[in-house]
Amino acid sequence: MYRIKIIVLFVLSMVLLLTASISSTPAKASSADITLSSDTAVVNVGDTFNVNIDIEAEVLPGDFEAYILYPKDNLEFVPGVLDIIAGGEGIIRITDHVTAAYSNHRKYSIKFRAKARGEAVISFRDGPELYELEEGYLMSVSANEIKISVLAAKNASSDSTLAILKINPGKLEPEFAADIREYHVTVPYETNRLTVSALATDRNAEVSVFGNTELKEGDNRIEIKVTAENGDEGIYAIICEKESLKEDQKPEEKKSSDTDETEKKQDQTGENDDHKKNDPEDDPEEKEYVVKPEQEGTKALTDSIEALELMESYEKSLSTMTLIIALLSALSMALLIIVIRLATRKGNDELDD
Repeated sequence: MYRIKIIVLFVLSMVLLLTASISSTPAKASSADITLSSDTAVVNVGDTFNVNIDIEAEVLPGDFEAYILYPKDNLEFVPGVLDIIAGGEGIIRITDHVTAAYSNHRKYSIKFRAKARGEAVISFRDGPELYELEEGYLMSVSANEIKISVLAAKNASSDSTLAILKINPGKLEPEFAADIREYHVTVPYETNRLTVSALATDRNAEVSVFGNTELKEGDNRIEIKVTAENGDEGIYAIICEKESLKEDQKPEEKKSSDTDETEKKQDQTGENDDHKKNDPEDDPEEKEYVVKPEQEGTKALTDSIEALELMESYEKSLSTMTLIIALLSALSMALLIIVIRLATRKGNDELDD
């Protein structure tokens, strides 16, 4: 009878030890490859194309969530019939809650329309999240990015000429003509800025003005760049000669310190006024022709951070459980040794009787 009890206690102890050993070994996360691809690497403005997301996992994939970033100036997201893919303004969210799967492979497709020339980079934000279907563990994934070259529309105009070119102050020499690319003008010493008004011949062309502020004494080169619809560029140049300060315009020497102080304050006031005049933000006419890039940004998304915190909490709980199981196993071994010794002592006593 005592031997049976000893055997039972020994078996229970071995089961506890085996459980502790299995629990203390962290489960190896399954992996998956998530690949972005496109029907074409080169498109024209106005064309539509598809970007595909292919998932190849070691085990059956479950829930999937990802954020796709794209340049909103160059591309436009075309919504489809599936509500699991939605977004716009530079970011798309994919949220797919899966309850059943029959293959380790899965595919999604996103449609875009090309809207402006340039290179468009499409990528994942903070990495996609894919979970195992059966165990629910977060899988280890690898992801890539793709680049799409957006060219001008096939019927885009190549006209990079100006229809109108005016300046203030001064007068262009020679008189403006669309086929004349270089002009001259002389302005007084007090002129720090030359206001340029330019209108492209083609309404789809873009006009930019450079070098017309903070004019220095002598020659200043001002350029008007005309970018045609198809990307061709044309340059018009104005050589602006700023006159030197004349002798009768130079300030006379002051005889008193009070007068000097007054002049100094007046000069500082004049410099502030000039600075305001030189600020292109304060000149409504100049704003029309100086192209400024838009600032881009995306709303901060915290879903990935929350998932990381959940994994860290799970690992801490697992470590605590492993420690408890190890302590119980040690206690079981101690009890087993005590029982064996008691049983042995009692058996010896019976033999002596």
